[in-house]
Amino acid sequence: MSFITKADLELMEKKYGRPVSFKTEFTMMPDEYAELKQSQKNGRAHDITMFIFHDDMLLFIAKHPYPDGLYRAPSGGVWRGESIVEGAKREAFEETGAEI
Repeated sequence: MSFITKADLELMEKKYGRPVSFKTEFTMMPDEYAELKQSQKNGRAHDITMFIFHDDMLLFIAKHPYPDGLYRAPSGGVWRGESIVEGAKREAFEETGAEI
């Protein structure tokens, strides 16, 4: 289940262009799968990943449980009733402190 509708995606595509997409497959260990399922709070079945640019730099984050030197792009889910843009702005601020 996703809170993001087809109409939401069509609006984003009209405003920002068709997104680049890719497909990959990988094997998950049982503990990794359990962590993924735990992250799907309130039926969340999507994730917004933001590549935040400032001039020629990208903003990345490190989480407390990550090994030293491991970074990732900020990401998170959209809440029920929230637009994709609102969710991206909220998640960017929650994870980085940056207002976009």
